[in-house]
Amino acid sequence: MTATELLGRYEAGERDFSRVVLLAADLTKANLSGINLRGADLRSTNLEETNFEGADLGGANLELANLRKSKLSGVVLSAANLRKANLRKSNLERADLRGANLRGGNLTKANLNGANLKWADLRNVDITGADLTDTNLDGAYLNGIIGLELG
Repeated sequence: MTATELLGRYEAGERDFSRVVLLAADLTKANLSGINLRGADLRSTNLEETNFEGADLGGANLELANLRKSKLSGVVLSAANLRKANLRKSNLERADLRGANLRGGNLTKANLNGANLKWADLRNVDITGADLTDTNLDGAYLNGIIGLELG
């Protein structure tokens, strides 16, 4: 599937794109709120400033994806692969990231207020300046994390 095809079908009212393969595509500034991308393969895709509010990306492969300044509040990202993804300045408020692999990613200045990162892999993640208010880090792997201050 191409980015143009996905956007056209989304605009026509389709929301279920589970397990879609869309590698290195450009969906910059797209409105994909409420979309189902469960188990999708979106490696190296440019999703900068994309609106995913209320979407389901559980188990999706977003390795090396650019999600800078994206709207991900309330998004399901449980068990997603976000290894080396750029989430700088993204809004992940109340996002479900349980068991997600964020290893080597960039969460600088991200809003993680109320996010669930239980059992998430945050090794070597840069979290400098991120809002971690009410964030659940129970059982999260924090080795090598950059910028985390636990009071």
